[in-house]
Amino acid sequence: MQRGVYLILLIVGMLFFRKDIALAGTNAVYTQNGDIVFETTDTIATTGIRWSEVGFTLRRDRSSGNPLKDNAYATLWLKEAYRSKKNNGDGTYKVTFTIPRKDTEKALSQAGILKGMGNILYLNGIFKVTRFGKEDSGYYRTLAGIKGAASWRNKRDFDELFDVKVTFEDPEPPEEKPPTEKPKKEGAGEAAPYVVIKAHEIGNEAFEATEGIPTEEPLYCTGWTREYIRSYEFKQVEGEKLYPVTVSRTYHLSWTERGTTVDAKTGEIREYSIPRSQSHTVSRTVYVKRNYSYWRIEDLYIGIPERMIVCNKAFPGETAVMEQINYEPPKVGYEIYSTQEHIQEPNYNKNLTLPSMSISGGSSAPSIPSENFQSYAEAVVGQIRVRNDYFKFKDNVIMDAAWVETKTKKPLEFPEPKEQTKDFVFLKEGLYIPVDRRNGIYESTGEVVYQPLVAIKKENDKIRVFPIEDINSVFVHTPVVCNGSIEDKYRECQMLFPDQERGALILGKSFQIILSAEGHHRNIKGYYYQDYSRYIKNRQVRFPFEVVYQGTRIPAKEWIEVSEIEEFYLPTDIKEGKYTVEFRCVAKNGEIGDDEERWANLSEKNYVAIDWIDVEISGQLKEFSIYDISDYPLWQQVFRKQNSLELTGFEFLVKDMPLKQGSHPLFENMGTLKAGYVLRMSCLTIGEMEKEDAYIRIVPRFYHISKDLKERREVDVYYSETVQGNLQQLIRIGSEQDKNNVKTLQLGDIYLSIPKKELKETAEKKKIPIEEFLKKEHKTFTFSNIMLSSQIQMLCDTKGVQKWYFEYYLPSKIYITEKGFSLENFSDRDKLNLQEDFWIKEGYLVLNFDIETIRNGERYLSYRNEAMSAYGYRNQWLYEKGEEIKSPYALGDVALLNLNQSAAIDYQSRGTH
Repeated sequence: MQRGVYLILLIVGMLFFRKDIALAGTNAVYTQNGDIVFETTDTIATTGIRWSEVGFTLRRDRSSGNPLKDNAYATLWLKEAYRSKKNNGDGTYKVTFTIPRKDTEKALSQAGILKGMGNILYLNGIFKVTRFGKEDSGYYRTLAGIKGAASWRNKRDFDELFDVKVTFEDPEPPEEKPPTEKPKKEGAGEAAPYVVIKAHEIGNEAFEATEGIPTEEPLYCTGWTREYIRSYEFKQVEGEKLYPVTVSRTYHLSWTERGTTVDAKTGEIREYSIPRSQSHTVSRTVYVKRNYSYWRIEDLYIGIPERMIVCNKAFPGETAVMEQINYEPPKVGYEIYSTQEHIQEPNYNKNLTLPSMSISGGSSAPSIPSENFQSYAEAVVGQIRVRNDYFKFKDNVIMDAAWVETKTKKPLEFPEPKEQTKDFVFLKEGLYIPVDRRNGIYESTGEVVYQPLVAIKKENDKIRVFPIEDINSVFVHTPVVCNGSIEDKYRECQMLFPDQERGALILGKSFQIILSAEGHHRNIKGYYYQDYSRYIKNRQVRFPFEVVYQGTRIPAKEWIEVSEIEEFYLPTDIKEGKYTVEFRCVAKNGEIGDDEERWANLSEKNYVAIDWIDVEISGQLKEFSIYDISDYPLWQQVFRKQNSLELTGFEFLVKDMPLKQGSHPLFENMGTLKAGYVLRMSCLTIGEMEKEDAYIRIVPRFYHISKDLKERREVDVYYSETVQGNLQQLIRIGSEQDKNNVKTLQLGDIYLSIPKKELKETAEKKKIPIEEFLKKEHKTFTFSNIMLSSQIQMLCDTKGVQKWYFEYYLPSKIYITEKGFSLENFSDRDKLNLQEDFWIKEGYLVLNFDIETIRNGERYLSYRNEAMSAYGYRNQWLYEKGEEIKSPYALGDVALLNLNQSAAIDYQSRGTH
């Protein structure tokens, strides 16, 4: 009897790695280089019933003794070709079966389990049983089946022949061959350029370059050279690609199982037959090879003559660039694709199911046929479509990018350059001479530069340079003219006695300067009379006083860089007086400190032109207003908040004057004033008005306007009032008696209502204790003269700006006569009954102010400035009025007093304010 085969599993790590472990002394299964090796020891059978292992049922999972539990298995038969036999010399033989990997893969592939989890394969024995020389008709493939096939001496031996675990790594798909490349390339050619240089433009040279041309003026160059240069490298790419197709077919197997059995009673051997069927689907992945070939652009360089460089110290960086003009570069079109964009892979069904096949096996289960699925896969996979990179030069398509199958056309030849550029292709107008070149003669050299029109590879992206000879020299002389002027602000000047030979500047006002470069220069081509602004590097002005420029306060005597027209602001705290403003223009190729000439640098040795202007600075007198009238309650609601002395902020400006019937903002039939009531007023000054000798003087004048508003005449005003404790009668305003009737005010007077903040800050600036500052009495006016000293001014937040608060009134008992009528003609004035015919009793008395500033005992600024306004100087009254003054009103009219009304008439118990 042949001894059974005992299979012991060796745990095998990785594919191509083997570790032998002997189990039961002589039996082993392992993998070696992907093959399954099965070793056993055979002996001569000693019984009438024996078994032999003829193959394996292969699974990717454990079978637990039943490898046929589902269709996920393969069958691998032991062939004689696998076997080798060695006599051990002891009556036994060592038998080794080496099953090639390809046979195992084929069986697994047909069963559809070529790939598994964990690269593990389980082997389960397939057995044949021979009984007394007669072989059973079927196979035993389950553990229970083989154990029950006969009364074996040790049935446990079969346990080791199922679920034998070996390492069997999944097969790798075939590798694609890397593509091969065959290059084709050529280098670039040469060029022979030549150039001429002249001034400005062809046929219309603005300058004679050899006689004189300013910096930054253009030159022109014209030249000739090769039309293009080129180098290239094309590569033919050839290769193959593999495309997997999973082909499947289902096999329907049928057979009749035959066997014998021994009748237990009679011992008679009987035959039996059982029809069997089974379906098995085989899937196998096969690979279809497709070749391809195309051309790609590895490198492409096309250089074109883009510029010619003239080297001359008269040019920027000692070079001047001459660009192409009317040059038509060769038309180039190209497109370089990625590797993936060169190939269109065939679109096919990667899973192909073939029609099922029925197979009859007779008395035993038929084997699944070994079909070649390659032809089926080949039929469904189309050819690879390929295309070249695209390259068109001029009108020739050098490399065609049309899609074709398998292999593209070879590129055409790339032609060498032969033609020269046409006339004036290199005509460069506007080669500007560098700004820093000093006046003088400069020699020239040059070169032509080919720049890449197309350059794919960085190492080939380079210029090619060819020298240019025989170029004329250039003589540089940069002209500069300086003609400075200042905006004369005389129309805003309020000075009574300005210096009309000087330009007027006003504190707190902006003004413009014009620093022109227009004038006459050398009598050579391109110079003469013109605006030379384009040749100026530094255009500067210097003030002997501080100015504000572009939001920054500039110290006095500092040169300021300006453009031709600039605006400056004159701060309010600048000292008033006469000054000289300086100008200078520096040629672009010169430096500050170079030799100077007034008006123009006619000599090429000079680089700076200078000029100067005389000016006179004055201040301002403005914003005269009435902010309170003490005729309460008539005006109380207008100027004071309800139940308070706090001001509403309402005020009458010059544009609202004179106050007359209808001026009252609440009552249409009100607006004239009444004698005896106080006017509270303010105005603003800018300038040197903080010194002790600085005053505002207001001269009141008086006019009578008839009731019908048709006649106006100047009048004298008399009044009766208590002076120095005694009642004085008929005092003429302007008389010596009137001049001694001085009125005072206190800055802290609640009715004067100067804002507390202004009072506090002014006292601090003047370093006067606040109590003293508020209570001190200041002489401010007589009825004929208002004199506001600097002691009563408020110092504003802006330095050099002062605000003045003051009061004025006419006594409640006033009497009007024509101007010049003298009561001194009456021998006894006490006998006048005030009803005489010379008294003017009807109509209106006009209060007229002439407002001026006094400095150093001299009249300085005037609100009306009538004399100088005839020459265009500022009449501030008219300016603030904003319109022409019509009869019967005149400049300086502040208010109309109704001669039929007065505080004396109103006075009952409330008194005046």
